[in-house]
Amino acid sequence: MGTIFTRDTMYLSKTYILGFTSHSGKAGRIFSNQYSLPGLPSSSFENWIDKKYNYGFIDFRPFTLSDSTKEDIFFMSGSIKGNAYHTNHKAQWNRIFDGVFYIKRMYPCEMIK
Repeated sequence: MGTIFTRDTMYLSKTYILGFTSHSGKAGRIFSNQYSLPGLPSSSFENWIDKKYNYGFIDFRPFTLSDSTKEDIFFMSGSIKGNAYHTNHKAQWNRIFDGVFYIKRMYPCEMIK
């Protein structure tokens, strides 16, 4: 969604794209199958966060703006274009998201009866 929305440069400077990542747990939407999150590489972003934190927010913008020429490629879990599942990928995550909300243990959506 963010990629499409920010194609219009008028919106790019007025938009903050927030991603979500988790260290472990299960995922799944209502009316879809639940699945356990796969294990993480030891160098993954989620392993950089102190294990005592259950939640966190990381603003990538100051880092990204500090040197726009860097190739900041690292492992992190999330959903990216062409992949609707919460899986681990090596990418320039700070160029995909402006910030990330971290949830230590993710759990799937459940329908309220």
